[in-house]
Amino acid sequence: MIGRPLTLEELMKRFSPEAYIRLAGEIGRLRQALNPITDIPQFGENLGRTLQGIRDDCERLELAVSVQAVGQAISLSRPNGSDLSFAIRHVEATISSEMSSRTFLLLEPARVSLAFEPDRFGSVVASAFPSAGWDIEEAARCLAFDRSTASVFHLMKVMEWGLHALAADLDIPKIEENWNNAIEQIEKAIRSLGDNKPSKQSDLGHLEERRANLSFYSDAATHFRYVKDAWRNHTTHVRRVKVVYTEEKAQQIFDSVKGFMQSLATRLKEDTV
Repeated sequence: MIGRPLTLEELMKRFSPEAYIRLAGEIGRLRQALNPITDIPQFGENLGRTLQGIRDDCERLELAVSVQAVGQAISLSRPNGSDLSFAIRHVEATISSEMSSRTFLLLEPARVSLAFEPDRFGSVVASAFPSAGWDIEEAARCLAFDRSTASVFHLMKVMEWGLHALAADLDIPKIEENWNNAIEQIEKAIRSLGDNKPSKQSDLGHLEERRANLSFYSDAATHFRYVKDAWRNHTTHVRRVKVVYTEEKAQQIFDSVKGFMQSLATRLKEDTV
């Protein structure tokens, strides 16, 4: 399991740079002393203290295998030159191998906020579409970690919450899973709404509201069709031609989806039933 990313301060506390430096220095000194070992008793006496310090640093750096290797070296009783050489070289090789398996990623400040700040689409969208929160978070995080195509995939999942909310607001009982069919259902409902003109004088007071609703629904439906043709089809459908989004394009799509969902959230919300 991948642990949560660490800040620089947390990284320095958990994986102390001083401990890495000490390890390198102590291993280097031991290597020099091995060739040749002229005074085994004196060397063995100092070896125990040095290895204990190395083990302490390995524990601090969470190098579990290296801790075991150092412990085996410390447990040697009455070592001879050959035993000491083998034990120390084994410790050196183990620490080097285990340390080389560690990888640290450095994020620029702008990418840190993109990856870890909550509600990247704003509190209004978070309140109206709480179920979209995970995909919004993942879209932002993928963009921060240079996984642009994956970011677009999550953004298309975010859009689905808006599509279903629009259908529910138009009283469509069951929306099609296929986006083309779903949008056709929505457009049909909008046309039907437009055809139902007020017939009574008392209904004329609602004319302005009706026009506003028609404009909102029509704009939303047009945008969904544009998204389907421009991005969603290429992202979610298996094709022979691989589609890869650049960071710049993914950022453009991110901003577009963000703005659109913010607009939807002013009038719509997901159906929690």
